[in-house]
Amino acid sequence: ENPVPAIGTTSTYSSDFTTGKDGWALNTQQGAAGSASVSAGKLCVSLTNGGSEAWHAQLVKNGITLEQNNVYRVSFSMQATENRSATFYIGKASDPWNAYGGYSSINLTDQESSLVYSFKKNEATDNAARLVFDLGKSTVGVVISNIKVEPLV
Repeated sequence: ENPVPAIGTTSTYSSDFTTGKDGWALNTQQGAAGSASVSAGKLCVSLTNGGSEAWHAQLVKNGITLEQNNVYRVSFSMQATENRSATFYIGKASDPWNAYGGYSSINLTDQESSLVYSFKKNEATDNAARLVFDLGKSTVGVVISNIKVEPLV
């Protein structure tokens, strides 16, 4: 009988939007445009141009340490101003920009949803991984909070 893995005693990352964007940045390319701000302890993204590809507007948090062979749980709460899709991943912050646990498509509504993803970090330890929400190809805004990356032991 295999026990369910427990959450580690400490988070690898836990968002704190009480005093600012907590290191998150909205990166835009190829004509995409928008801004990120904080309201009521949540990170809010407004887009005036979504660009022509999902990665043209990326909400990114760098500097996440992921150790080889660890299993991680990533969780967050998210909603949109109206129905839209987005993509989430955690991966390498340099070429080849690969996702460690695959790419997860998210369908959002105006109701806040709590989302959870787990993955095993098979690649070598990365002390500078990034969390990414690809938000391009749309001008529908999103609100994100309670972002956590936790090792499962």
